[in-house]
Amino acid sequence: MPQSHEQHLLRRREQLVARSGQLRGELAIQAGDLAPQGLLTGGARRAWEWVQQHPQWVVGGVVLVLAIRPQRILRWSGRLLAAWQIARRAAPLWRSLLNRSR
Repeated sequence: MPQSHEQHLLRRREQLVARSGQLRGELAIQAGDLAPQGLLTGGARRAWEWVQQHPQWVVGGVVLVLAIRPQRILRWSGRLLAAWQIARRAAPLWRSLLNRSR
């Protein structure tokens, strides 16, 4: 008995919906592989926006590099990086201490 046109369309629709679900799953897997790269580009974009909003710091850094010997800059940049990391890690502690005193 030949299939009606409506039955054929319903079966085709079911096949397409199943294929669409399969493709969505594959896309989710592939997008998961790209997530770390997306975070990197997002961070770069935020850094660029910060530079655009604070050009005086960039100019100041360039002037500092030109005014001070490169060896001294390398020595102090390591110290400043370590201090910044310590301050960043200590920030939650400081916030909790400040919140308790209020």
